[in-house]
Amino acid sequence: MSKANGNRLQPTVMPTPVRSGTDGVAPPKARVPVGQPAPIVLKPTAIAGAESRRLVVDAAELQRLSPETGLTVTERSLSMLSGFMEEKASERRAILWQQDLQKAYSAAVGKTLALSQSPLLSRVQVHVSRMMEILRSFDIASATEAEGTITRVLKRFNARIDTAEEFANACSELERLKQLLQDAMDPLLKLREEIEDAVRMESSLSTDIEAAALAALYLSQHFKTSKPALADRYLERSMSLTATLAQIRSSRVLHDLQSEHPVKLVNAIQQVTLVAMPDFLISLSTANSNFARKGSINPTEASELQHKLQDLIQLLKH
Repeated sequence: MSKANGNRLQPTVMPTPVRSGTDGVAPPKARVPVGQPAPIVLKPTAIAGAESRRLVVDAAELQRLSPETGLTVTERSLSMLSGFMEEKASERRAILWQQDLQKAYSAAVGKTLALSQSPLLSRVQVHVSRMMEILRSFDIASATEAEGTITRVLKRFNARIDTAEEFANACSELERLKQLLQDAMDPLLKLREEIEDAVRMESSLSTDIEAAALAALYLSQHFKTSKPALADRYLERSMSLTATLAQIRSSRVLHDLQSEHPVKLVNAIQQVTLVAMPDFLISLSTANSNFARKGSINPTEASELQHKLQDLIQLLKH
């Protein structure tokens, strides 16, 4: 204080203190443009207990375990192991390691099997079998022989198609079967596509299953000294996954046959119903007309008809 002005007390003017940026006062908030969300600031979260440890694995380690494994499988295996936390490892987790892959494979196999046993295939096969039965019953050779009334009556009671009436009935049934087979072609092609989709699903799982088996083998080696029981469980999972992989690879030939079966049927149906059968039926109708008028057909006509008949039967066999 100053003693001037007759010892009267006067206020002393102090300079305004300057606040530093570190004195605990929060800096002004940045303006957020209108319509824009406020920025999210991630802060470390303090969790009591030991820090989680993830496995650190490189491709070279996996290649040493399985030198024949391709790069794609190795990378997928590394991806599976990258999220593995050692402190959470347990026998239960080991027993269930990548089990969902095997469940998915089992479901795909079931779908493929169901498609390969589709009622459509059975129905088409029944039509083909009936057509072959009719064709094999034709007794064209006997139609070249002149017959008496008693012979014609007796022929009606045998299992052969050797009378004009039986020829006509057979032609009518063959026409119906031909139409049924033609109607089945589109559904057969659709069935083939469904089988191929199911087979592709099985094949697509093979990479993940092989990668899971390799990762399990690595974990078995990793825990071999520190946790032998856990190592055994992972070794068992590796062996199980490898067995599933072997099944996928060994079933490829079967799957090729399953997907080709509908196609072979379609090809046979096309050749039979669109080419061979119409030609045979026209020749058969002509021969049957001659047979009805004359009581027999000439040997040349019969030979040609027999030849077409055998070609038809051979096509239906394939």
